[in-house]
Amino acid sequence: MQTRKPFTIKKVVIMGCTIGLIVMIMTFFGGYLQHRKALNGPREGVLPKATAIGNLQYYASHSEGDHYYSKEQSTSPSANRVGVWSSLAYSDEGRRAYLLKRKQGGMFIRGLETLAQRNSLYDLKCKGKNTEFAIIEVFEVGKDGNTLDYARSGSIKDWETVPEGSALDKLAQLVCP
Repeated sequence: MQTRKPFTIKKVVIMGCTIGLIVMIMTFFGGYLQHRKALNGPREGVLPKATAIGNLQYYASHSEGDHYYSKEQSTSPSANRVGVWSSLAYSDEGRRAYLLKRKQGGMFIRGLETLAQRNSLYDLKCKGKNTEFAIIEVFEVGKDGNTLDYARSGSIKDWETVPEGSALDKLAQLVCP
């Protein structure tokens, strides 16, 4: 019966470095593929088609652009919960500011040259002055109607208080019972 020699510290360090390098390469490659998918998604049609929002009603304007909304049909038995679509038609200034904000945040902007509007589905907990919101879905839509970027929340919602005086605050005042 042959006995194995124990690993030397040098061998352990080399194996650890090799495994670490392999993990880093795999992480980089996975990130690269995800980034490519996000950039090529609008061209290849792999992003979901923007939800058609009917019965849009104007509710606010500012430097970002014009805001419209459409209340969802309530499927919740709770009277203080409201689902609402908000559509922001970007102004030129608003589009430039938004793209700059994305760039500064490290998000991609290539492919967003034709950005025209953002459609967001919110879930609102209507509680008087302490109204809370969660973002359910967001579609960044180009002038041609194609989805340029898309995000959807997971099963756990991140609830935040509606900022006072914001466009979302005006929307909550309109749709909350």
